[in-house]
Amino acid sequence: PVQPPEFYADRLCDRIERAEVLKESVHEILTKARERSPNYYGSMSPVNVAASAIYIASLKNQKPPIPQSEIGEVIGVDVDTVRDGYKRLAEALDIDVKHSGTQIISIKHRTSY
Repeated sequence: PVQPPEFYADRLCDRIERAEVLKESVHEILTKARERSPNYYGSMSPVNVAASAIYIASLKNQKPPIPQSEIGEVIGVDVDTVRDGYKRLAEALDIDVKHSGTQIISIKHRTSY
């Protein structure tokens, strides 16, 4: 049976440098996403969903955030997969991430989180 993203979140946090401090935030993000829509991750793999939640938690809590490339390397996918996954998860949570080139300008919730 396929495990939910929450199953993979702690393991990935332990393997990604600077992510171990994000476990609580990652689980909060995954819980909110599941509350909004039980099928919030659709065709994304549970590992990619967990990685996307780690990236969003890093954006919210760390300056600079953990690079998408570092997360992708740990889970064995390219940076585009991480980028697409976090954008889909952010959209499911109504999170707006403002970019200027490769620099994150702001991250905020469009509606109450």
